[in-house]
Amino acid sequence: MKYTGRILFWVCFIAAFWACGDDDSPGVDEPINTEDVENVGSIGEVTDEFTEVVNFSNEIIADIGDQGGRSQATCYVVIESETENKITITFEGECEGEDGRYRQGSLILSWEGELLGPDFSYTIAFDAFEVDDYQLDGSVTVEDLAIEQNTISFSVVVSNGRLTYPDQKEITYGQDLTYNLIFGEVFSVTVEGSITGTNRDDKGYVADTREPIKWIDNCDHPVSGSFSASFDGRPALTIDYGDGTCDNMAILTRGTQSLEIDIED
Repeated sequence: MKYTGRILFWVCFIAAFWACGDDDSPGVDEPINTEDVENVGSIGEVTDEFTEVVNFSNEIIADIGDQGGRSQATCYVVIESETENKITITFEGECEGEDGRYRQGSLILSWEGELLGPDFSYTIAFDAFEVDDYQLDGSVTVEDLAIEQNTISFSVVVSNGRLTYPDQKEITYGQDLTYNLIFGEVFSVTVEGSITGTNRDDKGYVADTREPIKWIDNCDHPVSGSFSASFDGRPALTIDYGDGTCDNMAILTRGTQSLEIDIED
């Protein structure tokens, strides 16, 4: 994962998410199977897509603050409203980004408060927006900015989120997460909060962190923290990212059952 170096304008990828479970519930030792792993991965996929939109939007807003809204690219156009705090980013045709992904449609950003000040918040809306033929819908709000000596925190709320796959199956998605960017000898990010929604098979999920998930600079995957996730009312799974070592391994646990998995890039 590459870091932009801007304090507010980095939002990390979250591999998957969480729900509180009752270890005394019936079936708590139910074996962990392929469906469980796929369910956890699908939540990570939709989280990643919304995170990328926030990352991109943060960079555009930073450009507005630095350049008075003059940011442009070869295949997208940024138009700032003359009467309100709003910009529209339109991707022309199939716009290939630096990450090699293709985007089309529009993002509409509107904000309140002094640009990048402590009372600043903004909302992202979608207009026929697609990434590699995956369509995103819903509303994303970035708010609650707090700046201290070595820490910056903010929250990202996704309301009525939906990711539509090329085969027209959908994942619905809601998110309320708090991000803490910590500037020390090693730059790190922690994330905690909750998400809810339905997966590709229309099964509900609910999720919540147990210990904040932590990333460090120059490491592609979380290095510590844990969360649990429950799908369609089944006994919760817990995933643990370890003790701070930079690797691509995590442990899924349900009751006495456990499974070591590789985290994909």
